[in-house]
Amino acid sequence: MSYKNTFITSSEDSTVDSAVEPVPRNGKPTIASIQYELIKHNPYKYTEEDVQFKTYLIKHQMELHHTEEMREHFFFKTTGLFSGFPLSEKIWLGNTL
Repeated sequence: MSYKNTFITSSEDSTVDSAVEPVPRNGKPTIASIQYELIKHNPYKYTEEDVQFKTYLIKHQMELHHTEEMREHFFFKTTGLFSGFPLSEKIWLGNTL
């Protein structure tokens, strides 16, 4: 799923008063710090999927060869629709999708 023309706000029940810039941990960039830097230096340039894929490449120090094939493989999922949904363990008896 990719958001388009959508303004995303914080949750009404959030306890956070202000944003904090994510920082690298132990001298290595975290996923949050990579995503932050990509968005900060390229506002409105990338889609959500672009940021996810570029973050993956940067995090794993992968070169930008054959990126279309790699991107297709990165977003290919064989799991069921709600397999990552926390309630699915209690609601579904099995993955029938």
